[in-house]
Amino acid sequence: MTARLSLSVCIATHQRPLLLAETLQALGAQDRAPDEILISDSSPGDASGKVIEAFRAQHSGIPTRWLRTPCSALPWLRHVAASRAWGEVVLFLDDDVTLVPEALGLLERAYQGLREGGGERVGGIGLKMVWRDGSSPERDARALPERWLGTAGATSGCITRGGLTVSMADLERDAPVPVDYLWGGAMSFPREVLQQVGLLDCLVILYEEGAGRGEDAVLSRCARLFGRLYVLTPPAALHRKVPPDEPTPYGASGWRLGITATWGRAHTLRWLAEKPAAYRLAWARLATLELARSIKAVCSKPWRSAAWGRLAGAGYGIGKAVLHWRRISPRPRSDMPRSWPVEEVREDPVLEAGAP
Repeated sequence: MTARLSLSVCIATHQRPLLLAETLQALGAQDRAPDEILISDSSPGDASGKVIEAFRAQHSGIPTRWLRTPCSALPWLRHVAASRAWGEVVLFLDDDVTLVPEALGLLERAYQGLREGGGERVGGIGLKMVWRDGSSPERDARALPERWLGTAGATSGCITRGGLTVSMADLERDAPVPVDYLWGGAMSFPREVLQQVGLLDCLVILYEEGAGRGEDAVLSRCARLFGRLYVLTPPAALHRKVPPDEPTPYGASGWRLGITATWGRAHTLRWLAEKPAAYRLAWARLATLELARSIKAVCSKPWRSAAWGRLAGAGYGIGKAVLHWRRISPRPRSDMPRSWPVEEVREDPVLEAGAP
C-alpha cells in the first residue's frame, strides 16, 4: 500500500484579504485535505486576520497558522512559511490562485508515482495554471518576441543557456512532464530540498528594492540541483485575470516595470544562466525588447504618464546595468544571509493583531 505524504500549503499574501478568502475556501473544499496551511502576511491592519479567523472556525480540522512579517518581498514570504512547515511536501500557492477539488490528491499521487518509479530524485512538481474562465495562456513560438530572444526553437518549459525561461503553456500530457522551472502560483517542493536551498537573500533584497522579477524560476533552478522538476498538465490551478488598471502586490507598472525588465532581469538572468557569454547576450536582447516596448507604449498613448515612466525606467535600468555590471551578485544566496522579524499569531488573530 502506498504511504500517505504529509502536505503543507504555504500562502504569501499582501493586502488582498478577499482573494485570500477565496484561496482558503478552495483549500477547505479539497478532496484530499491539506495537513496544514501557513499564511505569511506582510499586510498592515487585521483584514487578513479576520479572513483567517473565519476559515479556522469553519475548518477547525485543518491546522492554520498566521505568520506576520514587515518584509513584503515575495521570496521572503515564501521562505517564512516554508521554514516553519512540517509536511514532507511544501506547496507554494499565490493568494489569487484557487485549486480545483482534486488538485492536492493529484499532486500527492504524482509524488508517490515518481518515487515508486525509482528514477531520478524529485526536486519539485508544479501545477499547470489556467484562467478561471477555462481558457489557457498560449505560447506562440513564431511571435516576434520569441524570435528576437532566440527561444522560438527551444523546448517548452526549459531555461535557455542564457537564462531565459520558455513558456510551458502548450504542454499537454497525461504523465508528469519534465521541465526546467515551475510557475510560482502553484509550485511544490520536498521540504528537505527547500532546507538545502535555504534563504535566497540576494533575491529577497532585489524584491525589497522593487526590482524583483522571476523569483519562481530562480527558486526552481536552485531546487533543480537536488532533483528533477515536473509539471502536471491537467488544469488544477485557476488564476484570475487581473484587470489592466488594478494594482497588484508584485506587478510593476510605469517606472518600476522598466526597472524590473532591465536592471532586475540582469540579476535573475545571471542566476539562471549556464554560461556568462550567453547570459550577456540574452540580457542585451531582453533589454532592447523592453526598450522597444516602452517606445511603442509612448507612441501609442503619449498622454499616459505610466508609458513615459516605463520608458524612463527602462533607460535608467539599462544604464545602471551597464555601469554596475560587475556589482551584480553572482548567485541568489550570500555567505551571510539577512533576516527579518516574524511573528506567529496563534490565538484570536484579530485581537492580537490590533493589540498595542
